[in-house]
Amino acid sequence: MPLDPVALTETLRTHLSPHADFLLLEKMAVTGAGERLFAAFRPAQGVNASFQLELGPDFDATLSRLDASRRMKKFRATARKFDAAGAWRWGEAANQVEALDLFFRQKAARFRAMGLPDVFAKTETKEFFRRLASTPKRGDDYALRLFTLEIGGNPARTVAIAGLSRHGHRVTCQFGSIDDEVLPGSSPGDFLFHLLIESLSGGGISIFDFGVGDQPYKRAWCNVETALYDFMLPLNAKGVAMANAHEAIGHAKRWIKERPKVYGAIQSARARFRA
Repeated sequence: MPLDPVALTETLRTHLSPHADFLLLEKMAVTGAGERLFAAFRPAQGVNASFQLELGPDFDATLSRLDASRRMKKFRATARKFDAAGAWRWGEAANQVEALDLFFRQKAARFRAMGLPDVFAKTETKEFFRRLASTPKRGDDYALRLFTLEIGGNPARTVAIAGLSRHGHRVTCQFGSIDDEVLPGSSPGDFLFHLLIESLSGGGISIFDFGVGDQPYKRAWCNVETALYDFMLPLNAKGVAMANAHEAIGHAKRWIKERPKVYGAIQSARARFRA
C-alpha cells in the first residue's frame, strides 16, 4: 500500500517535534512519486543542480550527444602530451585503500591551493570512505571503486583519480582529484573521464552521473541538467523561522553563483582571508 503523504507528515511531527524544530531533506530530485509523498513539505530550489550524461549503445553514440569533434580533438592532444612524457596507463586501482589515501592527499593539496577547507580531513570521514572502498561488489554493483590514470615509470605518477559507484544502469562519480604538477594544464581528470565513459558506453550503463555542483567540465560532458530541491518541514514556530532563513540563504547563494564576477570576487576574498 502506498504511503499517505498526510499520514507521513503527521507521524513525523508526532515523533520529531519533542526533539527538533525543523526537518530538512536536501538535494532531492523531484519525481512524480516523491512530489506526491512530500506534498505537505515546503519545497525550495537548491543552490546547485546535478549533471548527467546519457550513454549510448557505443561510444560514438554517446559522443553524438556532445560536441564530438571537440572532445576527440582534446583527447588526442592530451594523449600526445602523455605519450611524449612516457608511457601512460589507466584502470581500476589494484589497491583500493592506497588509491583512496592518495586521493585524500591530492585533494588536501588542492584545497590548500584554493584556500578552501578540506572536507575530507576528519578521521571519521576518511574511515567512512575506506569502508566503502573495501566493500565487495554485489554482482555488477559496487559502493565505491577507485580508478586511476598513471604516467611515466620508475616510479609511475598517479595524475588523476576518480571514485565511482554503480547501481543498476547508473554510474555516479562521487569524487575526483588530480596532480597537475607533471604536465600542468594537461587536464588529466578530463582525460580519465573520457576513458571511463568510453569503457562504460555499451556496457549496460545508461547514465553517467557527475553529481551535484556546477562546474565547467561537467557542462562540457553532460547533456542533462537536473534541478534539485530541499524539502522542509517546520515542526513549530521556531522551525518556520528556520525554514524562512534557509530559503533566503539559498536565494542569496543562487543569486551570487549566477553572477560569475561576484562569485569570483567572493572566492578570492575567502582565499585571502584563509591565507
